[in-house]
Amino acid sequence: MVCASASAGPDLPVQPGDTLVVPSRRDAVMVGGAVYRPGVYPYGRGLKPMDYITLAGGATRTGKPGSSRVLHSTGRSASVSDVEEIEPGDVISVPEATISTAEWINLTIVFANLAVGTTALIYTVTHR
Repeated sequence: MVCASASAGPDLPVQPGDTLVVPSRRDAVMVGGAVYRPGVYPYGRGLKPMDYITLAGGATRTGKPGSSRVLHSTGRSASVSDVEEIEPGDVISVPEATISTAEWINLTIVFANLAVGTTALIYTVTHR
């Protein structure tokens, strides 16, 4: 068996008994991470990264679709905002938010209550 690639140099003659293996082209895009239905989706010409995230059910409650990355089949990685066109074999990854919006709201309420309580305590102590 002879193994060759496009960058191997001059063409190699095929001899009787040689085995030729032609890899199939993957006409799909993989979407993973913080989406409701991660998986492999058929490639569609003209679809943008956010279209594939929508096909995967959209970002979960803690997903950050704006921070998603596209890993091209060439090995190059880019932010979804920098990608104009998805190619067959690309992988889209949606990261999880470190703190969800609901958690930020809860933290804000806790700190606001602490500030009001502390202010009331200081006022009570200094105005006796």
